[in-house]
Amino acid sequence: MKRPATIIVLGLLMLVSIAHANPVKERFEAATIAFSERRFEESIKLYEETLEIYPKLAPAYFFMGLAHLELGTPPSEVMWLFEKTIEIDPTYTRAYEQMGKMTYGQGDFAKAEEYCSRAVELDPTNISAKLTLAWTYLLGQSRPDEARELFESVIESHDASYAYLGLGMAYFMMDERAKVLDIITQLKQKDHNDLAEQLEMMVRQGRSTRPQQMGTPLFAPRRQKSELVRDEAPSAMPALSGNQAVEKMPVRLSGSLPGANVSADQPPSTGAERIQALRRSQRYSKGSGY
Repeated sequence: MKRPATIIVLGLLMLVSIAHANPVKERFEAATIAFSERRFEESIKLYEETLEIYPKLAPAYFFMGLAHLELGTPPSEVMWLFEKTIEIDPTYTRAYEQMGKMTYGQGDFAKAEEYCSRAVELDPTNISAKLTLAWTYLLGQSRPDEARELFESVIESHDASYAYLGLGMAYFMMDERAKVLDIITQLKQKDHNDLAEQLEMMVRQGRSTRPQQMGTPLFAPRRQKSELVRDEAPSAMPALSGNQAVEKMPVRLSGSLPGANVSADQPPSTGAERIQALRRSQRYSKGSGY
C-alpha cells in the first residue's frame, strides 16, 4: 500500500515545480529557441513578453535587435535596442561591437571608432570588433599605421582572409611596397586569388582603391557586401548573464515552453513601429521589480 504515498510525493514535487516556475526564464528560453531556429518574428514577440515582465534584462534587448536586423528593420530604429542594452549593462561587449558595425555602415566613423574601441577594451579577443575598428581606421579615417597594428593582431590569432587584404592595403598606403608584394604572395598561397588581384591592381595603378565588396566592414569572403561583420565561429546564444537576480531563479528544463501570443485579428506592425511602442512603454513605465 505504498502507492498513495508515492502519489502524494509526486504531487508535492509538481506543486514545488509550479511554485518555482519562472515566467522570465520561460519566455527567454522560448525566445532563444526561436532565435536559434531563425524564427525571428516569433523570437521578437517572446523577447517583448519577457521585457513586459522584467524590463531590465539586457540580453533580451540585444538579441531582439539582432532579430530585427535579420527582418530588415531600419538600423536607425534598431540602434535604440543596443543603446538600451548598454544602458542596463555597460559591459555588454557585443552590443558595442554591433553598434560599431552599424555606425560604420552609416559612414559615422567617429562613432564606429568609439564603439569598437570600447568593445576591444572590454574584450581584447573580440576579432569582429577589431576588424571593424581596423577598417574604420584604414578607409574611414586614413590612419593606416593604426589599422596595420590591428590587422596584424587579428592575423596572429585568426586566419581571416580580409585581414590580409586590409594589411596589404595599409602597407600600400604607408608606401611599403615590398610588404604589399609579400601579402599578395601569402593570399595566393591561401587560394584567395581574388583578394590578391585587388592588391595587384593597386600596385599597378599606383593608388589605393576600395575593395570590390566594400560598404560594410569586411571579414569573410562568403559574406555578401550588404551584411555586417560576423565572426566565423558560431554565434553565442542568448543567455541570462549579467543579471544575478534572474540567473538564480529556477530554470524550466522540461515540459512545453510558452509560445508567442500572436492574435490572428491583430494587424501586423512593422519592426520600427514595434520598437517605437516598446520605447513608449519603457518611457511611461518603471517596469517590474520581479
